[in-house]
Amino acid sequence: VGDVFTTPALKLNLKPTEFVGYDSFDSSAKIIKIVLGVSEVNEIKSGQEAKIILDKTPFYAEGGGQIGDTGAIIKDGAKIEVLDTQRIEKVMVHLGRVAEGSFKVGDQVQAIVDKERRRSIARNHTATHLLQAALRQVLGEHVQQQGSLVSAEKLRFDFTHFKDINQGQLSRIEELVNEYIRSNDLLSPKEMPVEEAKKSGALAFFAEKYDEKVKVVSFGDYSAELCAGTHLPSTGQIGLFIIVSESAIAQGIRRIEAVTGLAAYRLTAKRDGLVEELMQTLKVPEDRIISQMQKLHTALKDLNKKLYDAKLEAFKKSIPEIIAAGQEINGVKIVTYKFSDCDFDFLRLAMDLLKAALKSAVMVLGSVQEGKVFLVVGLTEDRVKNKWDASEIIKEIAKMVGGTGGGRPQLAQAGGNNPAQLDAALKGVPEIIKQKYGK
Repeated sequence: VGDVFTTPALKLNLKPTEFVGYDSFDSSAKIIKIVLGVSEVNEIKSGQEAKIILDKTPFYAEGGGQIGDTGAIIKDGAKIEVLDTQRIEKVMVHLGRVAEGSFKVGDQVQAIVDKERRRSIARNHTATHLLQAALRQVLGEHVQQQGSLVSAEKLRFDFTHFKDINQGQLSRIEELVNEYIRSNDLLSPKEMPVEEAKKSGALAFFAEKYDEKVKVVSFGDYSAELCAGTHLPSTGQIGLFIIVSESAIAQGIRRIEAVTGLAAYRLTAKRDGLVEELMQTLKVPEDRIISQMQKLHTALKDLNKKLYDAKLEAFKKSIPEIIAAGQEINGVKIVTYKFSDCDFDFLRLAMDLLKAALKSAVMVLGSVQEGKVFLVVGLTEDRVKNKWDASEIIKEIAKMVGGTGGGRPQLAQAGGNNPAQLDAALKGVPEIIKQKYGK
């Protein structure tokens, strides 16, 4: 869709579009303006993309966090695919691509909203009302909406709350929304003056600008909000509500993402499939999956500890051989060694063992683990007293493996993302030392 609705040159000078989409998915209408690029035209033909304004429309224009409707505008043998609906002031603007035929200003057309997509959006929008009610009940009445996104696929709801939300609270919020759904409360919309609506206790989104007359949307005795979006006739039509994620997005602002209806069913089916796969893999019934996973995790930790100890013991025995293979520059030993599948903790421990066996040395240890390079540089105390610096040395080595590093004069470490160059980097250490400190 891009920025077609933000063009400063687009001045419509039209009266507000009559919206007839609360009760209907389609409507007869008349084309009153066509804008191609930034220019008004009288006609558009197959393949052209333009902004179409009708005298009335069932298409909901993006607003209040709810995305715009899509669908079609048709007449005899001709069709415009409506890709989005936006609002310029109070005029509804349809972004459309002519799929076949041609359209002129003044044409009588049929405007048809994508019904299933609209229902999915309404499902998620209705659920945001229930979610806010549940949040205020579980977390407290300080909860206020700070933003939202309502699409056909999911809902996102931002709100004020100054603490972390624990799993028990999150489960209760989800459970409460589903209780509201099962109660199948009917939608109760009312129009009233904005001040009267606020005095009645209806919640308003702080960033929204409201007209003198507003629509208050209520469900049961737990939810009443100022909202001009599209909703379901009853909460039961949401079907199912599942929280997908919860996080902090700013100081005192948290975000919940959730799915409803078919998307919630598919998520449940996917999770059931994962449970079934775990049962088959672990060869245990569902109620033993967790205990079996814990058992395997403990066994894996024990095995890794044994491998770690064995690798360290093998290195200890190899230290004389590793030192003997090193080069010497002006009486200073340059020792390099490459491990397989080791992290920084292991490299630092190996460095301590190596340093204890040397009087005057530069030591560089490297490894590759999960596609990442790990490097550690260590200096004996005499080198540090001579103003040599491990953090300066490692910066030069790290460049060769596509990384950066730093640390103290005695010990520095670096990471990199080019494991293919680790051998060359270690081989180049003596030359780096010569350039920095040798003559």
